[in-house]
Amino acid sequence: MINIYTADGKKTHWEVGAAWPNQCVWLDMIAPTDEEIIQVQADFKVTLPHGDDISEIQVSSQLYAEGDEYVMTMPIMARADQPFDYEIGPMSFVLSPRILITLRYLNPKSISLFCEKFQQKSVDYATPAKVVVGLLDIFVDRSTEILEQVGDKIDALSQDIFNGNSTQEKDVRLDKSSHVRRILQDVGRTGDLLGKFRNVMAGSERVILFLANNAEIILGEKGVHRAKSLASDIQSLELHVDSLQQRVEFLLDATLGMISIEQNKVMQIFTVAAVTLMPPTLIAGIYGMNFHDMPELSWHFGYPLSILLILGSALLPLLYFRHKGWL
Repeated sequence: MINIYTADGKKTHWEVGAAWPNQCVWLDMIAPTDEEIIQVQADFKVTLPHGDDISEIQVSSQLYAEGDEYVMTMPIMARADQPFDYEIGPMSFVLSPRILITLRYLNPKSISLFCEKFQQKSVDYATPAKVVVGLLDIFVDRSTEILEQVGDKIDALSQDIFNGNSTQEKDVRLDKSSHVRRILQDVGRTGDLLGKFRNVMAGSERVILFLANNAEIILGEKGVHRAKSLASDIQSLELHVDSLQQRVEFLLDATLGMISIEQNKVMQIFTVAAVTLMPPTLIAGIYGMNFHDMPELSWHFGYPLSILLILGSALLPLLYFRHKGWL
């Protein structure tokens, strides 16, 4: 599918074989077919990256210039605000003085927001340079929003781990293992999201710096200044991501520490039970030997006395442990 955006803010869905509208500044190609790719390359005299070219991890394969055209590929994230249902895929830009072509296979919210903004004509996007800067600008804004949501999630996890509330405490009493398992899953998934999002931001930063350092003629002085400002914003966000990752690691350590404490409590109970049963076991073992010359065998009150000794020897350790605060 190909959507065409013109300098006057209009959007058109293009079909293979149709004529291109006048003043076309942006072609947004969403999971295009081979026929659409061939048609665009032939009509606009460009070479679109696809297949292995898009998936290459070498910077030289993702960022390069061909004449007055600049080809850039970076990762994008879709559904980042969904509960761990995000997707990551490549997005390529082909920027020339005549047109901007984007090639992608995901539909992130940031592009949908930019398309709405483009059609509202609230900002001038009359040139391909202004469009690409506007796209990168809204990527940065959306990244900030996502990090704010992740920060709120981490705050909620911290509250759940260290404080909790009445409902959560009831859940813990009913099924502590499920509660801890859920916390570990949430912490792990949040850390995984931050790690992948860090890679997405690093890719965005490379594209922005590449534009600022190589496409001065297309961007113009204002465009270069704006691109460098966006690069600074991303660098600040990357520091924030690092800070959030440290908090996630702290929460993971804290959760594992809580698990260790609970395990120690279980072992403490087993220890108390073992120590409590040792004296009764010893008494029962002694009077269970049944030797012929044992004087207690002929005692009239021998059996009640042994029962009292067993109960007393079990009760004394329990009273001692309770006094020490183990119970």
